[in-house]
Amino acid sequence: MRRLTSAMLLACVILSSVLLLCACAPSYGSLSGDLQEVQLPPLKDNQFVVVIKESENNYTYYTMTITDLGTTSTVLDALLYLEKNKELTLDYYYSSYGAYFTQIGNLHDGDGGRYIMFYTSVEQDFDTSAYATTFNCGGVNVTSSGVGASSMHVQGGAVIYIQLTAF
Repeated sequence: MRRLTSAMLLACVILSSVLLLCACAPSYGSLSGDLQEVQLPPLKDNQFVVVIKESENNYTYYTMTITDLGTTSTVLDALLYLEKNKELTLDYYYSSYGAYFTQIGNLHDGDGGRYIMFYTSVEQDFDTSAYATTFNCGGVNVTSSGVGASSMHVQGGAVIYIQLTAF
């Protein structure tokens, strides 16, 4: 009986420890509900916005014009333009899948098991898998991108949202 009691006590201690660790773990990229704190700027027909979630409730907004980039531009082109003209810090490399970003602004891929994730309001770039996530970002629905930044389209009125997401 004493062994059973000790085993049960040990199991309760282990379970309590696991639950405590889970409850205290920071939540990276939780996307349930709307992001009401995002205040999108008004956009003209030929403008789009790149929103970067730098930290909790801290967003950087870059309003861009399609003519800044050209008519067949991608999110990669937009980020390279921002690096050159707005001093946005980027670190990336090319793979067979296109550009892979390890840093955008203050976001660092791999920090605490997190990676840089792109969301878009451009329907042709939506992730159509069972893992796709859609949420309201300042009044506009954005969906996780099914393609990389090298293939993501920009168009007038588009919202491109970038944040760290946990594995």
